[in-house]
Amino acid sequence: KETEEKKKADKKAKEKKEQERAKAIETIKKELIFLGEAPMSEYEFSNNDEYIAALKKQIEDIKTKNAAEEQKLKDSIPEWYGMASMPKNTDTIMYAKGTHTSADLDQSELIGLEKAKAKLASNLASIMSLKIEIATNEKVIDVDSAFKSEITSISKSVAKEVSIGGYKVYKSATVELSNGKFRNFIIIEFPVTVAYKAFLDNVKSNPATKNNIKKIADTEAFKELEQLVTGA
Repeated sequence: KETEEKKKADKKAKEKKEQERAKAIETIKKELIFLGEAPMSEYEFSNNDEYIAALKKQIEDIKTKNAAEEQKLKDSIPEWYGMASMPKNTDTIMYAKGTHTSADLDQSELIGLEKAKAKLASNLASIMSLKIEIATNEKVIDVDSAFKSEITSISKSVAKEVSIGGYKVYKSATVELSNGKFRNFIIIEFPVTVAYKAFLDNVKSNPATKNNIKKIADTEAFKELEQLVTGA
């Protein structure tokens, strides 16, 4: 009876250990897939312990390789692309940058530019909304949520529309990486007054905003916005 009990206990312990190994293998495989690599085949190994050790080694090798590639990416960044070297925005000119890595040269340049344009649109929308907010605060008038919502909507729409064209490439470079891929770096510049003019035309004609805009037309902040457009 004691022998039978021992056999059952040993069998249970063995099953538990196998379950733990299977769970460990599944966890490691998921990590490998997350890292973008296919786990090596378990049929190459005689037991699960060897397989687990090999999978762990595979993860270590991938992380080491990724770290090296990441360093190469950092080393590939042109000096002019760094924040310290970026040209400063002014009242009339705004800059935005983008970068993209691809196995296709044209794709790296195309998406790098699209990222820069998306950033430009986002920055333009923010600054246009902010100027109206400053003017509103200066006048100390209460505006409803519909007005604020419409201003935000107009600023985003205008920014997206004007950022499609009208920009100029300030600097651009594409470097070939050691893995055969290409990484594009680009900085674009944009005449902000083009966006301001379209923005003012919209808010002055929009039924949901034009009445409140009239209330803040004599503020310094709003006058400054108009002066930037007219160049006066």
